[in-house]
Amino acid sequence: MMSRDLLVVCVAGVGIDSLLASEWARLEELASLLEPFAAQTDILQSDAQALSSIIPALLDLECHL
Repeated sequence: MMSRDLLVVCVAGVGIDSLLASEWARLEELASLLEPFAAQTDILQSDAQALSSIIPALLDLECHL
């Protein structure tokens, strides 16, 4: 769901018909790469999270990359 939202934002200034299949594939790869960052951002911006949550979140993102 998040990747679709990202794709819509990425092509907002470009006509959808003007994208090549390779460009769509690249956007989908980018969206899947950024999804864990969006999830961790949502988790860590909560008021209930402590500073001790940051290191595990960074390690998780590092493993993703």
